[in-house]
Amino acid sequence: MNEVNVTLKARDGKILNTTESGNVRANATRRNPNADREGAPATLPMDQVVEYSYFNLKNGSFTVKFVNDAFDYTFYVADKAPVQATEQAQAS
Repeated sequence: MNEVNVTLKARDGKILNTTESGNVRANATRRNPNADREGAPATLPMDQVVEYSYFNLKNGSFTVKFVNDAFDYTFYVADKAPVQATEQAQAS
């Protein structure tokens, strides 16, 4: 497989939140440990942990900056040479 298309879609009645450079901002949430209690939300916001996060539409990466970290983390799609895929399939 050489390509996967991802569609980023805002919820009904909303628009995507973009940065000045055109990247799409992301919200971070975590599972609520009390989610099984009646009336409790399933997830909790992580704005006290994550300073910012966004999808870079130019190169397909995802960047996240955690509060109190001096730098941010950028995640790229992991790729491999076709021969690696063949070797991995034969090994399993």
